[in-house]
Amino acid sequence: MPCLYNTLLLTHMLKLIKIILISYLFFNFPSLLANEVKQPALISYNFKNVNIRAVFKLHFQHVNLNLAMSDEVKGNISLHLKKLEWNQALDAILKITGFEKWQSGNVVYIDTKAYIETMEKDKTYTEKPISVYFQDIDLCVALGFISELVGINLITTTAVTGKLDLRLNNVPWDQVLDIIGNMKRLELQQYDNNVLSVDIIKE
Repeated sequence: MPCLYNTLLLTHMLKLIKIILISYLFFNFPSLLANEVKQPALISYNFKNVNIRAVFKLHFQHVNLNLAMSDEVKGNISLHLKKLEWNQALDAILKITGFEKWQSGNVVYIDTKAYIETMEKDKTYTEKPISVYFQDIDLCVALGFISELVGINLITTTAVTGKLDLRLNNVPWDQVLDIIGNMKRLELQQYDNNVLSVDIIKE
């Protein structure tokens, strides 16, 4: 009899655990699927005449998203924001500065509104994710590093110059190249023989 009682008790306990688990998944499944942005505490800023790029970098330290900005994102800004949600604060900063954002996967790209409107929005990236950290590095050196990392051949023209400041974590490498192309106004063409050609966009 005790054995039968213990078996019945165990059966009821398992059913109860199952009900609790199903209830949890039912009410939390949308948030589990979202899992793109960790929502931080409310944001408050009080800045006077600070570099806008530094403001964006600081703002994105609160979330698990990658940030990329074109060279056109420049200038200074003064801010007094109090207890705003992260997305609200970002929208306010963009509105004040006149810049625009575009999100693809876990990357938010910031540029001028005019350039964002010209970007191809329906691209699908399928290559292996990589992580890169470039801080004021020669652009050709950075492109060469990526080509070595992913195993493609690289050809760059003498017109491809400048420095690169970019930090990306767990982003498909074909998307990384696209981001750099947008940032630096480059034309990238990948050929079937595993060769990547890079040149500046001709106006």
